[in-house]
Amino acid sequence: MHFHLTSTSLEDKQQTVARSLELGAGHIDIGQRPEEGHIVLADPEGNEFCVIEPGNKWLAGCGFFGELSCEGSQEVGYFWSEALGWPLVWDQDLQTAIRSPHGGPKISWGGPPLTPKTGKYRLHFDLAPPVHGGARQRADCGA
Repeated sequence: MHFHLTSTSLEDKQQTVARSLELGAGHIDIGQRPEEGHIVLADPEGNEFCVIEPGNKWLAGCGFFGELSCEGSQEVGYFWSEALGWPLVWDQDLQTAIRSPHGGPKISWGGPPLTPKTGKYRLHFDLAPPVHGGARQRADCGA
């Protein structure tokens, strides 16, 4: 899992990268190409995140925290869509994405090939089920 942070301009993207570096992030190379437009960083514990270029249509309207990008199968996207009651906003080429009907970031699953799970993952979902009486459902990413 990793975060995608959005930017509104090249200056905004540079400021997000600079602030992240000041806070202890570092550049990492995962094979990204310069023409892709996004910057890949890692937080102080090595967790990858991307600062996405301005004008990215996929994350338009999602806010600064645009997406939680996950490795997982299409079936996992279907599961979380049903479990959270969030609609699929993408279901193509074994990739899925969901988004709250109230807006906010997307959660996406990139499809195969999947990395074998060899140990307990530190990142996980914490879910708060809806309370009777109209309280809305919430999904948080815990670390």
